[in-house]
Amino acid sequence: METLAAGITKAVVRIKVVGVGGGGNSVLLRLSEDKIPGIELIAVNTDAKQLALLQEAGIEVVHGFLKEECDALNPIFFHYITTGTPYVIMKIAMTADGKTAT
Repeated sequence: METLAAGITKAVVRIKVVGVGGGGNSVLLRLSEDKIPGIELIAVNTDAKQLALLQEAGIEVVHGFLKEECDALNPIFFHYITTGTPYVIMKIAMTADGKTAT
């Protein structure tokens, strides 16, 4: 199969390719095989196996990039993932006549 880099001798433009998730990282792995000049590959993924594959292919992997900002987007999900307990603000029981049980 002919590579994408065949015939390209000089990079005219700079291209950033962002791969998100498993499918996006597959694209990055494919592009990394061709060694096309002028392309910067960026991966967004939380799958340790995918990240290891990217590192093996010579793609730089940065851990914890914008972690605080990302965690702030969904605190309920990340609370459950990190602690294994549900994110509960208050749990009450109410009787049929509207009284709260103690």
